[in-house]
Amino acid sequence: MGKSVSIRCVITARGYQTLEFTEEFESRITLPGLSPWFSFGGSAYGFDGLYHVGARVTAALDGVPKGARTTYQWGLNGTNVKGATKSYFDIPLSAAGKKLSLRTVTSAKGYEVHETETLVSSRLALREMRPSMTFIGASEAIAGGYLSADPRSMPRGAKVTYQWRLGGGNVKGATDAFFSIPASAGGKELSVSVVATATGYMRLERVFSAGKVKGSTAKTLKAATPTISGTARVGSKLTAKAGSWSSGTKLTYQWSASGVAIKGATKSTFTLTSAQAGKTVTVTVRGTKSGYTSASKKSKATAKVAWRALTTATPKISGTARVGSKLTAKAGSWTSGTTLSYQWYANGVAIKGATKSTLVLPSSAVGKQITVKVTGRKSGYATASKTSGKTAKVAAKKR
Repeated sequence: MGKSVSIRCVITARGYQTLEFTEEFESRITLPGLSPWFSFGGSAYGFDGLYHVGARVTAALDGVPKGARTTYQWGLNGTNVKGATKSYFDIPLSAAGKKLSLRTVTSAKGYEVHETETLVSSRLALREMRPSMTFIGASEAIAGGYLSADPRSMPRGAKVTYQWRLGGGNVKGATDAFFSIPASAGGKELSVSVVATATGYMRLERVFSAGKVKGSTAKTLKAATPTISGTARVGSKLTAKAGSWSSGTKLTYQWSASGVAIKGATKSTFTLTSAQAGKTVTVTVRGTKSGYTSASKKSKATAKVAWRALTTATPKISGTARVGSKLTAKAGSWTSGTTLSYQWYANGVAIKGATKSTLVLPSSAVGKQITVKVTGRKSGYATASKTSGKTAKVAAKKR
């Protein structure tokens, strides 16, 4: 293989001189070539006609003899992806917007090795959300009634915000999934604008129509804006005061933290947990009564929920302020279950590695005053620190 070919001829005939000559052939003997081809498919092909992140693209090989072997190397923007050497590729989120290619080497006995690089996709896309909308409540939008937006087929973990609209204009403050339709809304088009985000998906902005609001002959329910009493602190109980409603009205409650409904928080009282720390809290009271339009009122937001405060004490130092002597920090009485940590200081500068409740004074502390800071931590509580008073100046070690 790979060598050139020549032929030497010797011709004789009676009455003629013997003829000898050699013919050289320029071409060399080669193996036949392979002509593989690939088709690509799998769950990676999206609605938009592009391969999308978070799914798998598979290369199917054809047109090769039995026993052929192929190696694979997937690449993004011309750079090999480490470890991506199988016939399929799980597209990572980081690949969005990049080119996807596949380099293959195919070999078979009796054939030349075939190497090729194929552009699989000129741009990998984020997936597209395609939700449907269900309106829960009355069978149709009726003035004085209510509807609740329930988008279906959303990806897991999607964050959704709402804005209800009447007659094409935003309804101020109507940013929950639940919407109490005003009695004055008859004849207007009702819709909800939805914005949704999710990892690996394009941002969704869509308006869903609930149709034209029908008028209602029901009476108007007397309603009041609820108020919240109690301290906005983890572990504290908040109480919703509904105010004055029409006699016989049935009231229900829904507590929310920073605009997001708190699952299971549907009573007139709610005890704050660490999940609400740093957030504001509101309560929505909904009233229903036969023959009356339903009504919904939301309270003003509380201050941001604070962590519970630890019971603390100012630490004290016992021992002699002399090089080589041991000082002991006495933390005092803290909230039960508090985890305490220590840091010793010399003239206000932290002593490296001095983080226990005791300290043997080093020679570098001579002439300096020592303090200790005690820090307390407990789940559901704000971290707190207390610093002791200063010792006398550290004396040199006695000889």
